[in-house]
Amino acid sequence: MPMIFAMNGADFGYLGELGAASQAILDLQTALATLGKGIGDTSLSKLALDGLIGPKTTAAANRALTVHLGSGQAPANLRTGSLSQAVVVSQAPQITQLILAEIARRGFGAPTKKALPKKKKVAAAKAAPAYEEPEPAAAAPTRYTPPAPRSRAPCTGCPPYRRPPRAPTPWPRS
Repeated sequence: MPMIFAMNGADFGYLGELGAASQAILDLQTALATLGKGIGDTSLSKLALDGLIGPKTTAAANRALTVHLGSGQAPANLRTGSLSQAVVVSQAPQITQLILAEIARRGFGAPTKKALPKKKKVAAAKAAPAYEEPEPAAAAPTRYTPPAPRSRAPCTGCPPYRRPPRAPTPWPRS
């Protein structure tokens, strides 16, 4: 299912390309899963670690910020419980740091840093030939000749243009 993002000046610098996996989102997902495993919250621990933002990652970030972090541990604007995907993407490093601080405070093991999988290179459909025929020599360049000027055809349905009369001077000139 394709994802839709609002692009009203939001910064998606962490995404790279739309729909592409992001290291910042993968770090957030790893921290959320580690917190979920330590607490025993299955909605956090079962989170897919793919680096893609989606409704499950957004819901897990909202749950972690509202249920598992105290009011003094995260800013109030992040603890609303109604963060959108765009906000989670733009605030992913800050949210990750808050969750990592909570993991350290509770004494859970530090999450193992995971890297995005490398994209596999697609093999070419056919191999390049060992010898390529040289292209025939191009003809001598021709001299540029500009197009002939176009004459304007008079408009048949338009009234003729008349220059407006000069405005009379309000005082006599001497």
